[in-house]
Amino acid sequence: MDTDKATFPLGTVWMGSDFAQNAVIKNQNETQSEYFNPKQVTLYNVVILRHAQQEIDGQQSTEENRIIIKEYIHVLSDDMQHDQEAVRVFHTDIWRHLKSRGVEQKRWHWWSDGGPEHFKNSAAFADMTSYNYPEFDNLVINRSFGATAHMKGEWDGSGTHVKGSVERHLLAWGADIIMTAEAYFMWCRDNLTTIRASSSTSCVSRAKKVTLSRRNFLYNGANSMARAKRTEKVEPVQAIHQLFVRPTVPPPSPPPPPAHPTGAAPGHGPEGTSPPPGAKPKP
Repeated sequence: MDTDKATFPLGTVWMGSDFAQNAVIKNQNETQSEYFNPKQVTLYNVVILRHAQQEIDGQQSTEENRIIIKEYIHVLSDDMQHDQEAVRVFHTDIWRHLKSRGVEQKRWHWWSDGGPEHFKNSAAFADMTSYNYPEFDNLVINRSFGATAHMKGEWDGSGTHVKGSVERHLLAWGADIIMTAEAYFMWCRDNLTTIRASSSTSCVSRAKKVTLSRRNFLYNGANSMARAKRTEKVEPVQAIHQLFVRPTVPPPSPPPPPAHPTGAAPGHGPEGTSPPPGAKPKP
């Protein structure tokens, strides 16, 4: 992954993404029902790396002089299902957001863990093929996966600032009350888009170390999902252990011993009982 981040070509957007633990809305003067049943907000975090463009950033990245711009994109939603349909809707919105700003995106290099519910399943793979059409300017996606539930990246930590900032705001006396996921999104968009450290005049040394250029906030409601209309004809992807692990075949059972013609074991009487002591064997 580090090599890919350091070498992705011009016209390519590098990204890493994952769902964060849902944000919980806890107002200072909440009612008893809000305390025991607080509302939650889905938070999907994406780290974007792209080449600088003159018309957007005031400087131009080239192969000889790579100038990389880093951004965070946080997609918020009141939809609580962290599945492939949510990922499809979120990334469609991300593509439109980047296009509206004039970001060149001929190709995506997209990294994540291998979560089977939302990233690594047959429907998610089918969704990726839908980007390579004129509707999405024939976008090409290079998809890479890390270990499921173990791969961590900057995107996992990017959401902590968002949730912590909202929590501190809600605990302040007299703060504006946030009651819905959309209101949560609007507060973040209005207060957290600008990176304060990079524009600070009092902490010049700190500002020089900040590499993040901006935070972008997008919102997709549950009504934008289309789960009932999709994936009925998508064939499942065979699990990796079924592809590379040879099944264990038990050894064949030994054949049973041959039966005696008279039905009795050799050396025994007609009914299979032992002969009395001193008896002579029959000729």
